Amino acid sequence: MQAKSCINVVELTESEWASTLNRFNYSLFNTSEWIRSVCSNSALPVYFNFIDGDKNIVGKISGLVIKRKGRQLYCYAGIALGEPDEAVYSKCMNALYCFARKNGFSRVEIKNFDTHFTSSLENSRKFIPTKFAEYAIFCHREPQYNKDFKTKLKKALKEPVFFKELVYNNETEEKFLSLMDNTLHHRVKNKHEAYNKFYTLNLTAESLKKLCSSGMGKIYAVESDVGIHCVHLHLEKGGKAYSLLLGCDDYSYKKGLRAFLDHNLTEMFRERKFEYYNLGVIPMGADGEGLLHYKKSTGAIPTSVCGAYTPFLTFPYNLLNPVYRAGRLLAKYTNVVLNRTTY
Repeated sequence: MQAKSCINVVELTESEWASTLNRFNYSLFNTSEWIRSVCSNSALPVYFNFIDGDKNIVGKISGLVIKRKGRQLYCYAGIALGEPDEAVYSKCMNALYCFARKNGFSRVEIKNFDTHFTSSLENSRKFIPTKFAEYAIFCHREPQYNKDFKTKLKKALKEPVFFKELVYNNETEEKFLSLMDNTLHHRVKNKHEAYNKFYTLNLTAESLKKLCSSGMGKIYAVESDVGIHCVHLHLEKGGKAYSLLLGCDDYSYKKGLRAFLDHNLTEMFRERKFEYYNLGVIPMGADGEGLLHYKKSTGAIPTSVCGAYTPFLTFPYNLLNPVYRAGRLLAKYTNVVLNRTTY
């Protein structure tokens, strides 16, 4: 769809915004179910349409207004378009930038999870691009497991375990959080850096309850007669699935049960005619090498994703821009990875 040159950003209520979402190629993180699960009194939900000169909706985005160095707009996914169009995407981004400045936002940040089309923004003077990769299994294809994955799956198939969907309740939550802690401990023990198991803004245990209550959160497990060993929590909607969180016990790691779980999930999504099963992002640097190896072993296809953020737009925070600009130049020329989440 070619947008007219003038694009306006219009804020809507949740119900008004959600009523036309299915016309667009949206991320699971650009849905009202997701935004409701992560909003709070200090992070208020917002829903925007992008309207062209003919009053057509050409794009949609949702996010949170957060109080952090002023009043910032934080979006988990990029702008949803009706069809891929670099020019329309860039015009919408420019309109969002102008809207943010006009309405006193100190900064805009777009993470862009689960977004299969974005502009590279290479020549943008308004947004600074942040590039990363996600790995997705496209369900119309036969699984392309490599030798390592097949070995783990073969080992797991010898164990007395089974795959099942769980009901999310207090007991399930307690077990899941315990398994997530064990996964964190396992990675640290294997000389990986410690990390926040709820890795994105405002994601909490309470968020998981809200997601599952909305119907978009689904929880699957590998279980035996002695209990639950491995759990995945997914986002699912409109034939799309995203692996959000994982927890495994030591038995799972020893016997390859994650491969068993992902194999069963892949087969289930293929039977249900899903579009894709997104295994999620890879951490930057050497710490992500193990996850990268595993996700490649499933035959998942890498998708380059481009998030974006603005410099600070309002006084006095814009006085910090030269400092951060110098930091980015240092990272570029010395190959140092800066952790931007501390801004």
